[in-house]
Amino acid sequence: MKEIRIRNPQAEAKALLEMDAKQAALQFQQYTTEEQLAIIETVSDAKSREELYYLVPDCTELIQRSPTENVMQMALVHLGTGQSAGILFAASSEQLADIVDLIAYQNDKLDDVRFEAWLMEMLHAGEDIFESALRAIDTHLLGEFFWDRLELAITKSDVIPYPAFLVEEALISPEDLSYDTEDIQLLIEMLYAADGDLFQSLMEYIFLEDTKALEGYAREIKARGVREAAKARIEERDREKGVTEEALEKLVDLDNVQLDQGQSPRRSAKDGPTEDDLDKLVDLDNLQLDE
Repeated sequence: MKEIRIRNPQAEAKALLEMDAKQAALQFQQYTTEEQLAIIETVSDAKSREELYYLVPDCTELIQRSPTENVMQMALVHLGTGQSAGILFAASSEQLADIVDLIAYQNDKLDDVRFEAWLMEMLHAGEDIFESALRAIDTHLLGEFFWDRLELAITKSDVIPYPAFLVEEALISPEDLSYDTEDIQLLIEMLYAADGDLFQSLMEYIFLEDTKALEGYAREIKARGVREAAKARIEERDREKGVTEEALEKLVDLDNVQLDQGQSPRRSAKDGPTEDDLDKLVDLDNLQLDE
């Protein structure tokens, strides 16, 4: 990193935040990128940090050179408002992928409500952001989320009584599905418009029988593989960046993220099998999910 000329970045951050926006922008833009990042890093409050990023005409470089945790913290401040577009648009695909993994799982289980809120936030932030986010999300994670939120409701089955054939031949569209909620329908319709191949992979994941899905536990077996893959990605990320989950939790309190209480619960009321049950069914450590 280049030499930082500022003697007290924290004091400079405080002074900038007390200036009017135009004066602060002129002052902040006199610094090098390294100095701007040093100033931003001294600010712990997400909203104040966001103000500093927006003091430059294009904050893309600053955002992409910042820790993922900082980007996630700022985005979560706006969760449910659709006002995180500027931050999310500037984030790199790698940062979006990291954020998705960190937000989606809680105690090694998919947090449906939090993940749905995040998907809706990215959708409302703009189509370009939503498409970038989709490319960053593991297809199997999307399959796990949508698994019991979609059902085939195909009028074409009057002609072809074998719905799986329609899935195999990529003849399914959003109009051939029934949905838990209007939000789920909107997400699927926008996903279909953004990436037809991803939609097809999602349909295959959810509706085609898996040869390794023993005794009717297709969903649970696949979900276990998805969780393990996400856990491995998070651990690898932590090793590369020298970040611990404990440090992340101190910066971003994911347990206390405020979400819309109107989010719908999962439709399935039955408890799934335990991890021990699944271990008895199949060797999940060596399970190969379809690419």
